[in-house]
Amino acid sequence: MPTVTYEAMVKAAPGATVSNGDADVYKLRLIKSAAETAMLRRSWEICDTGYKALLDADITGLTEIQAAAIAERAARDAGAEGVVFTILCSGERTNTAVGAPRER
Repeated sequence: MPTVTYEAMVKAAPGATVSNGDADVYKLRLIKSAAETAMLRRSWEICDTGYKALLDADITGLTEIQAAAIAERAARDAGAEGVVFTILCSGERTNTAVGAPRER
């Protein structure tokens, strides 16, 4: 938690003990209902659809954004409401997702 939040809590409840509840919160996150499990499964199916579309596409010469758009469209067509696909490129290859670096 941010320091400012911690300080506001301490100020709001003088004499109270503030302790770390992370372990309890993490334990609760492990427990999923049948509905949550089904939703997680469906979200992975949607993501998988997007990644498969990207892997099946000819992205040679496309920019990273153009390549990610292929995956995003497939995921949205499959029912995604919001999508973030990141393709990691570096150095000279940042200008295209696949392809030889261009000389300057």
